[in-house]
Amino acid sequence: MIDHTGPALPGPEAQDQVAHAARLAKQAKVVAALRAEGFTGERYERLTLGLVTDAAATLEQWCRSGEIFRRAANCGRPVTRRPGLRFHDHDFATLAVDAVLVGQRVFHRKGMVGGQWRPDGGADLQTYFRNACVLAFSNVYRAWERKARRRQVMEGTPLPEDWSGLSASPVFVGQGIPDPAGSVVMADEVSRVLRGVSDPLTLRGLMLRAIGFTQRQAADELGLTEKALEKRIARVRRQIARGRDQTSGGTGSEGGMQ
Repeated sequence: MIDHTGPALPGPEAQDQVAHAARLAKQAKVVAALRAEGFTGERYERLTLGLVTDAAATLEQWCRSGEIFRRAANCGRPVTRRPGLRFHDHDFATLAVDAVLVGQRVFHRKGMVGGQWRPDGGADLQTYFRNACVLAFSNVYRAWERKARRRQVMEGTPLPEDWSGLSASPVFVGQGIPDPAGSVVMADEVSRVLRGVSDPLTLRGLMLRAIGFTQRQAADELGLTEKALEKRIARVRRQIARGRDQTSGGTGSEGGMQ
């Protein structure tokens, strides 16, 4: 449910309350007219554009200051801002716009068509619309955070130029330990296969696993599920196993790669 509570009324109480009540009464007439038009058409578009513009500017300020996290928690949609996550300057506007786009749909479906906005609820249309956007923020932020974590890993974690030093990792050879000749074949095959992998998330997932990250830790760093990372790594391991067995004259079994 979108919060109908309006902002605290500063200044001379009586005068502010009269002005607020007059604004709510005027907005109620506007909404009644828009309802008769089916919440479509030019007038409704103008109203929505004004609300979107106001909310986007306000939410961007709240994102920059951190106020949005407090408001999300207060409306029952808490979300944690993880320490160490870097924000680019444009990220604040991106978060605000994405939350407003979701909030706009909620406002239209529930507040307008569903009739949940009422002048006797206390919040004017601007406040009600912002509250709808705050409700949307938590899920928007979580989706953004997954992408931001991937970006941060890719920006801050250089890939090795030579993978041969990591080729003995269990992520490539399973639990078996190749003999010296097999180790040379494995190192060559790992380097050959990885030169052909273009997906940066797969390469960084392999690197993180090779240097000791668990599957869960590596997936979390990349903003992927464990299953998604597992599938990416499995494809590379199968390629390495096939090439190794062909080079060593094996049967193509992947027994040591499980």
